[in-house]
Amino acid sequence: MTERTNPWAAEKYQDEFNFVSDYGRDVVRLLNPQRDEKILDLGCGTGQLTAEIAKSGAFVTGIDIDSNMLRTARRNYPQLHFLRANGHNFQVQYKMDAIFSNAALQWMTRPSEVIKCVALALKSDGRFVAEMGGHGNIQIIKDALKKAMQEEGITINNRSWPWFFPTPEIYGDLLKKHSFIYNEVSCFERPTRLESGTEGLRRWLEMFAVSILAKVPVDRVETVIKKVETQTRDELFHNGYWYADYVRLRFIAIRTTSP
Repeated sequence: MTERTNPWAAEKYQDEFNFVSDYGRDVVRLLNPQRDEKILDLGCGTGQLTAEIAKSGAFVTGIDIDSNMLRTARRNYPQLHFLRANGHNFQVQYKMDAIFSNAALQWMTRPSEVIKCVALALKSDGRFVAEMGGHGNIQIIKDALKKAMQEEGITINNRSWPWFFPTPEIYGDLLKKHSFIYNEVSCFERPTRLESGTEGLRRWLEMFAVSILAKVPVDRVETVIKKVETQTRDELFHNGYWYADYVRLRFIAIRTTSP
């Protein structure tokens, strides 16, 4: 992940939400890294997919803004290169053959700035391969959270959300402005089982919606979480597990000219 108001609980993220990197291995296959390529992992988190890319023999660097994530990545993969950088304004020392990102771009709420940095970092004909939350991602959870907070007298508007979930058309237009073309794109639903059984949705909220819950007085956070669970149970709780209503946007984009 690349930018949040609060630091990540990196160990908890790695242990309880490993589906993020598990699904990301499909995106690594889409990247198809080659020996000696120079590749940047944008929003590398705790580094599992950076290490997966490195198995190809590529020279890979992971960047993330969160110090806790990077500390864990460096401890787990001391042989790899990790740097602290902001996805909205990062720079590289040399041009990259490819830039990879998994489940991080949705946290970068000024996407044009991100894509500009990606374009500047890539060689001409370099590829930008990523998966992120797409339009409609976690809509059931968002609607329930908004309603629960309103019932507690807490107003939340569109600018309060810490995420950017675009349609393929919206993201494609942004890419085109920076001389990218879509080579391959898909947007699909992927209901995702949350571990921890009956605690799964609660733990998801505490990890991924922490900046929203921070708007709730401490003595009412438990009430809000329970209301979200009640409102979403029929749709999202099945056979003892919670499922997040994920929608994913996955793409390969090619940098057509040097910036």
